[in-house]
Amino acid sequence: MAANPCPLQEQVLLGAVGAFDWSGGMLFYNVSSRKGRFLNQTSVDVKAVQYSYLGYSVAVLHKACGLSYVAGAPRHKQQGAVFELQQESTETNFVPVLEGEQMGSYFGSELCPVDVDMDGTTDLLLVAAPFYHVQGEEGRVYVYHVNKQDGSFSLVRTLSGHPRLTYARFGFAMATVGDISQDELIDVAIGAPLEDFGADDGVGFGSVYIYNGHSTNQLVDLSTNQPQRIRASVVAPGLQYFGTSVAGGLDFSGDGLVDIAVGALGQAAVLRSRPVVRLKLSMTFTPKALPIGFYNSVNVNLCFEISYVSPAAESGLKETSLNFTLDVDVVKQRKRLQCSDERLCQSSLREWGAGPRLCEPFLLVPTGGQLPYEKACKNKLFCVAELQLATTLSQ
Repeated sequence: MAANPCPLQEQVLLGAVGAFDWSGGMLFYNVSSRKGRFLNQTSVDVKAVQYSYLGYSVAVLHKACGLSYVAGAPRHKQQGAVFELQQESTETNFVPVLEGEQMGSYFGSELCPVDVDMDGTTDLLLVAAPFYHVQGEEGRVYVYHVNKQDGSFSLVRTLSGHPRLTYARFGFAMATVGDISQDELIDVAIGAPLEDFGADDGVGFGSVYIYNGHSTNQLVDLSTNQPQRIRASVVAPGLQYFGTSVAGGLDFSGDGLVDIAVGALGQAAVLRSRPVVRLKLSMTFTPKALPIGFYNSVNVNLCFEISYVSPAAESGLKETSLNFTLDVDVVKQRKRLQCSDERLCQSSLREWGAGPRLCEPFLLVPTGGQLPYEKACKNKLFCVAELQLATTLSQ
């Protein structure tokens, strides 16, 4: 049985998987009146919905037109489906809106609505098919975009775990876990509890993947970059089925950062978020432009500026060191300038002091010979190429 509280309605949405010969159904229970209303699909098509497991997962979506109730039926027509509560004429019933593509994949066993930009409207609906198989039971998660205008669903992409691990059951558990990356976008955790199963190394098995929210040109999504993969072996020795369940968004450690709870066989692990800092780099040159025939040194002021959101990040800067390398004319075959002291430019290690800004001066000197500028230019300060093409046609 799955459950999900319905906001603003004083109702609890309960899934009843075993009702009507495992066709399943949904129970809307009003907390105030202590009355419930049961809905299922048996009255529509008894044979099609038998053993559908409707209500195996439930979720509430915040659409522009109002609340939307969805439920997963992972055995519907042997391929799985997602049903949405819709009103047709005078009747209200669950209608299939998304269907799985592979038999036995358990499409719809987990549902995860995501409000990426935290504006109160659901942007994405993640639907898991943890038994999706190519060579074994790799698992797959389908990412659907929720249309702002009509609330319809459109497939954006699919997510999967490590490509070389065939029995992972990626998507067995999913949850939004708050803003881990501290960029004002919601992040998502996806469990793959059978990854590394059978390795016989005794260090445990299972993984959790962290996908960060992403926003470009007012379009919100999950980042397509490689997600963070947290293996059971790096958390604690002997953890089994790590990633069976995930939850997050709460600050367990009291440091102002959201943490993640991950379930395993007989145990649970709490993963703390780390403070995030953003580094801005700037360089100024004196002189700003090099005239023709210039053969002197150039002063460079290299500055690093850090911005942070949480107090934990600010306190951690006192013990931070910055290691950087300065190079000139990287893409050119022959360098025009070089550091006056190469040791200072190669792997410079600086300790971060007080304040968010760290600046270092450098001196660049010519490498020898003339700087590669053209001669015979009309403008004696800056050379602008003036090309002319003359053609003749033979008779």
